[in-house]
Amino acid sequence: GAPLLALQSLRWLALLLTASALLRPLGGFDALPEVSWLLLVPGLLLFATPFGRMAISAVAARLLLRGLEPGDHPRGGRWHLRLWLAEQIAQQIGAVGLAGAPWITYY
Repeated sequence: GAPLLALQSLRWLALLLTASALLRPLGGFDALPEVSWLLLVPGLLLFATPFGRMAISAVAARLLLRGLEPGDHPRGGRWHLRLWLAEQIAQQIGAVGLAGAPWITYY
């Protein structure tokens, strides 16, 4: 749904705002938005780097699957939907292609 797609768009927003911040001082780009580097750098680290994307995915999975115990869980039930959501967050944020990342053990 839309909230999952919003996660993916935050990475593109961070990259586009970085381009805006780099081009704006050159002149002729006054129509681009002015962005504070105090907001831009943490946004880039969180949404555009492999470590940040893996951290978002790992934190979401840990929070959503907290309290899950081994056993049989019905399809479409509470735990099935939570697991599905954790997998979708990992897919949308782009953490799936980061299998070699050092934080994969925490996921």
